[in-house]
Amino acid sequence: RALADAAAAADKTEREAAARRATKQAALRKQIAAAQAAERAANEEASRVEAARLAAAERKVEAERRDAQRREAARIEAARRDEERMAAERRQHAEAQRLAAAAEQARVRAEKKRREAQRASQAEEAERRAAELARLQAAAVEADRIATEKARLAEAQARLTAFEADCRARILAIIEPRPIRFSFARADVRAAARAQLREIASVAQSCPTVRFRVDGHTDANGDSFTNMWLSKERARSVVSLLARFGVEAQRITSAGFGEDRPISSNATRIGRQENRRIDFTVLTGRTAAVPSDVPKTVARRTD
Repeated sequence: RALADAAAAADKTEREAAARRATKQAALRKQIAAAQAAERAANEEASRVEAARLAAAERKVEAERRDAQRREAARIEAARRDEERMAAERRQHAEAQRLAAAAEQARVRAEKKRREAQRASQAEEAERRAAELARLQAAAVEADRIATEKARLAEAQARLTAFEADCRARILAIIEPRPIRFSFARADVRAAARAQLREIASVAQSCPTVRFRVDGHTDANGDSFTNMWLSKERARSVVSLLARFGVEAQRITSAGFGEDRPISSNATRIGRQENRRIDFTVLTGRTAAVPSDVPKTVARRTD
């Protein structure tokens, strides 16, 4: 057995050494491949640079050749013109004075046109400066108007904020001292809570920028599916009454959370009563109606 264990250990050591050799060989092959790839890239880059250099040299030679041709053509043309000028002078010596007079007249006309163009340019520059001054003055007037409008909007925004804060406080003063609760396994709203909802609806009608979120809850008795359904029914009952009392439906959202959000222990009767409730959240938001003392330009604010 000792010999077998030793043989197994030797075999394992040999396998591990072979694995290490294979790993080193693979790493060496990767290094060689990377070096070969780098060499190929360097060769390709050198070839590209050399090709670009040759192309540039060819372009330079061609440009020099064309430039030499242009110079030679210009020289030939200048010589031809000199010959023609000299022949013309010999043929038209009698016309020299007339041509000089005509040239002087042409110079005078050209000078006159230059001065007229200069005066026109100066007039155009004066008109441009006057237009720029008018534009700057109009911009200053517009800036004053914008500043005045911003100040007016800021004042209106502050008035709206104070108006909504007052609405929120009035509504919360109705609901917070007397939370809306439900009997066991029931979704109908009690008479006292109906009176509260009627008060809330009365305030809401004078606060058209206020919205409501109604969240229904249950205690932990019963299965979670039934409790979720019951919490939604409770929320819908409250929403239905608010709508009946005059609050627009689009200003109210509702949700049910079943037994998932208790505020008291479900182990006691009082705790379960407190968990069978409505959470009533007052928000500010968009509405089609605007109170008479709130500027319409800011009545669509959303918190």
